[in-house]
Amino acid sequence: MNVQAAIPVGEPVRIRPMTELDDPRIAASGILNALLDIDGHVTRERQSAVLDTLSRTFLIDDEEARELAIMGAWIAAQADSPEEAVFTLSRRLRNMRAPEAQAVSGTMRAMIDVVMSDANGRLSRPVQNALTAATTGHA
Repeated sequence: MNVQAAIPVGEPVRIRPMTELDDPRIAASGILNALLDIDGHVTRERQSAVLDTLSRTFLIDDEEARELAIMGAWIAAQADSPEEAVFTLSRRLRNMRAPEAQAVSGTMRAMIDVVMSDANGRLSRPVQNALTAATTGHA
């Protein structure tokens, strides 16, 4: 295939890595990172909760969890907004066919609750709105 012929001349090409993502762990990490941005309360405690949650959920060591968190933050930053990242990565995760993707998708709510819930176990309204949009398919 002639790559140059496939790209229209003069038109910007926008590559969206999150739509081609095939690692459910990166998708989950991206969703968590985007939700932190949406909530606006990015604290050391919440960042530590992300790392701990990734480590425990995926049975990886602290260094792998840090790398996964960095990849997730990067992939989420490729969206125009954190809300778009949650929507797109949630849809991508649901559409992955691998059994491990289905397992990750099934644990996302528990991961979100651990990282994002306040002292009373509630999610902020902006986080709830982003999750509702992601689960209903309406951005």
